[in-house]
Amino acid sequence: MFYLADLFSVPAIKTWELLAFSELKWIQKGQNSFFRTYGGTHIKVFFAVSVEKKIEAIQEIFHDNYKLSNEYIFIVPPECFNRHR
Repeated sequence: MFYLADLFSVPAIKTWELLAFSELKWIQKGQNSFFRTYGGTHIKVFFAVSVEKKIEAIQEIFHDNYKLSNEYIFIVPPECFNRHR
């Protein structure tokens, strides 16, 4: 049987949670310019906002330099994107 917890490292989740709550407080105080302000409303919303920012950052890199993105495909083996812990 497969469990969702098998996909994630519990220590990594705990570390993320500590860092996320710290960022959440900064957002709520208005002292964070990286994450969108609505990310400070709830930890689940913060998670969604942080994933959005990560995806946007990757897209921005590849959009700005399509040649780099094409070469990246050949350098990084596909297994890196399909890791299971």
